[in-house]
Amino acid sequence: NEIQGQIADYIFRLKCNSVEYPYENEKELLHSIATSNRENAQRLLNLILGNIFLSAGNDLQRIRSRITELLVLMSRAAVDGGADVEHALQLNHNYISGIQSVKDLDKLCFYLTNAMNGFIDCAFRFSGFKHFDIMHKTHAHLRAHYMEKLTLEDMARMVYLSPSYFSRVFKDEQG
Repeated sequence: NEIQGQIADYIFRLKCNSVEYPYENEKELLHSIATSNRENAQRLLNLILGNIFLSAGNDLQRIRSRITELLVLMSRAAVDGGADVEHALQLNHNYISGIQSVKDLDKLCFYLTNAMNGFIDCAFRFSGFKHFDIMHKTHAHLRAHYMEKLTLEDMARMVYLSPSYFSRVFKDEQG
């Protein structure tokens, strides 16, 4: 009874105090999505959801609003991780449209976990590549610098390969 009383008192104090949103966990979640670290992403999502539920109480509309923000951020993280922009935007639209039909907190957690996994799957396009790390780094660099003049030599140097070997690897992996 004493332990339960302490827990109840702790929860009451948390609810009375303004609960600070875990922005650092959010940043780490987005990085985990972009790098397809599913296990860490799930752990961080659970922490963030706990915070959202605690701070919003039973206000389902407020919870949906925060989750909608998370969906948008997760779609951006998927794009940073290599996802096709149009595909990520379509997924984001579908998830945001469907969130209004979810009526309870347990189903909302499950819904957001499925969305997170969808974004991770969307981001992780390089899993079948023999030279995954090279292709991932190359695509990220190409996306970030597409408006600049890029040479074979520059790209090869970035991934620490000779230009001829880089060219062969890129051709083999990308067709």
